[in-house]
Amino acid sequence: MKITKDNLTIRSESGNPDDTIIQAGTPNANVLLLKADNITISGFKILGATDPIHSGIYLSSCRNCTIDNNKLLNNGLGIYTLYSSGNIISNNTVTNNEEYGIAIQSSKDNLLSGNTASDSSRGIHFGNSDGNTFSDNTVQNNSVYGFYICPRSDRNLIYNNYFNNTNMTIKNGEGNSYNITKTSALTL
Repeated sequence: MKITKDNLTIRSESGNPDDTIIQAGTPNANVLLLKADNITISGFKILGATDPIHSGIYLSSCRNCTIDNNKLLNNGLGIYTLYSSGNIISNNTVTNNEEYGIAIQSSKDNLLSGNTASDSSRGIHFGNSDGNTFSDNTVQNNSVYGFYICPRSDRNLIYNNYFNNTNMTIKNGEGNSYNITKTSALTL
């Protein structure tokens, strides 16, 4: 489903993602493709974009959108942003996706908070993305890596997250800040 109208709220009636499912029409299509600003997507289970290059939710050149309280599973990518800014991605469960749980690509000034990214190939990926805040997330049991930040990603703030993955790849850009207080598991 392609959404091109600004200022929309799409919310399940119950607010419980297990009650309302949005599934891809075909495996090689994005479930929700957002190409507008000020959109809210909340309270859905989103699945079925199983082709490795397609997403449960894909934000393309979007601003000020809110992706909140969703479950994204069995997609190529759970949540993918490209050239998007000022978005809030919070309290989502992103699990069992083939390539990435959450991928932030060429995007800036987004807030990712309270999400769980698990049991995918790659949990969280920042590529060429600046000024994002990544806090209070849980990243665990991803097979290739849990968290990756490329050297062209600058001025990101990463703190109070729980990481339980053996491979964390930080190719630090300029001005990134990390909280490194140790707890019972690796915390950055």
